[in-house]
Amino acid sequence: MDITELQDIIENCNTTLIDLNKTLEIEDKKDKKQSLEICTLEPSFWDDKENSSKVLNELKGITQIVAEYTKVQNLLDDAKTLYELYIETSDFEIKKELENSVKTLEKAIEKLKIESILSEEYDTLNAIVTIHAGARWYRVSRLGSNVI
Repeated sequence: MDITELQDIIENCNTTLIDLNKTLEIEDKKDKKQSLEICTLEPSFWDDKENSSKVLNELKGITQIVAEYTKVQNLLDDAKTLYELYIETSDFEIKKELENSVKTLEKAIEKLKIESILSEEYDTLNAIVTIHAGARWYRVSRLGSNVI
């Protein structure tokens, strides 16, 4: 990749991350996390097991989303720093590290985009998926294999 392409990718990642901050309501989640943590410190919190379980599950979900966002933000900051360092030095090794950093950043942002889609109340629950193979299953099973 050439340096202008890397710069464009970093700028696009920055824009996407700003959008994800709004979509995921990161600042609100940070505030909510802090208030839930304070709530768990109250002695009466543990008296109601059902409520404490709900609060802890909510806290866990919020903590995961905020941590993932923070991780991606740190990757973006690292990529920006490497880009600036490469501009100053034109060192080939730094460019290779920058390319790897940008690839990692892009993957992390894609993962965070999926998290933003699956950020509703019941999206953290497990699901059962059934796959119907159709005509291919028939051909495979005729060969004596039960692999889909």
